Amino acid sequence: MKTAAVLAILAAAGLQETDYKVEVAQKRIAAAMKELRELQKKVAADPKLADDAEISKRQKKLQDNLREFAVEIVGKDEKKIESFVLESLARFAPDILTEMKRELMETNAMTHLRTASLALLKFQAQDSDGNGVKDFWVADVSGLQRLVVSGKPLKLYRGDEFPLADAKPALPLDREEEFLAEDGSRLKFGKLGEHKPLQGYLFAVVPSFLDAGGKKVPFDSGNGRNKDRFALCAYPAEYGKPCKMTFVVDATGAVLGKDNGGSAVTVLPADLAKEGWK
Repeated sequence: MKTAAVLAILAAAGLQETDYKVEVAQKRIAAAMKELRELQKKVAADPKLADDAEISKRQKKLQDNLREFAVEIVGKDEKKIESFVLESLARFAPDILTEMKRELMETNAMTHLRTASLALLKFQAQDSDGNGVKDFWVADVSGLQRLVVSGKPLKLYRGDEFPLADAKPALPLDREEEFLAEDGSRLKFGKLGEHKPLQGYLFAVVPSFLDAGGKKVPFDSGNGRNKDRFALCAYPAEYGKPCKMTFVVDATGAVLGKDNGGSAVTVLPADLAKEGWK
């Protein structure tokens, strides 16, 4: 059927030409994104295909098409293009949009864990708490932000969003209090604010680990610190909406993931790979 005839039918139905053009563009965007995602998955499954000239050429073409189809409707404003592409996927490829959202949230969670591990390494190397010992803070996630030293909170994270996502803080996040360690030492903690997930994830210290002999050992040596090691985890605030992966990081800086049923990691296995973390 010719475009003119289609437009005549739309007009009779009370629809506008712009409605028709928008729908066509959005369907094209959804189709292009579906093909692009399939190619990306194919390359991810076989990294050698990353050097395939034809696949690279097709991916570039599809990426160009996504932009061209959007520009036809909203012009060259980048924010409008991004919004139109997302709207198109929400309307005609919601499964892909959900998948992309999940991947972004999981990537962000891994990035936050890497950043936190670097902050812990800095805490150890610089003896940030001034206790005269180069050790790691293992009592909670938020302590590196709110532990008061020389009258000021440490603030080892760039902002408060990450420490506010601490699911198991040593002290309530919305109050200024004194932390009493198992060994009787006292530390002042500053106030941060209301606890809330960060981009769909919660974060927590892993309280214990299994040694080579299979014995469960707490990370906390009694003063909220450990001289040699630490472990943190990230897990979905709402399992399956849309994320399912849980992630862990330790002093090596390696972030590993596994579908842990949405639960926090309470014991770090002696052999993560053997337990399915990868």
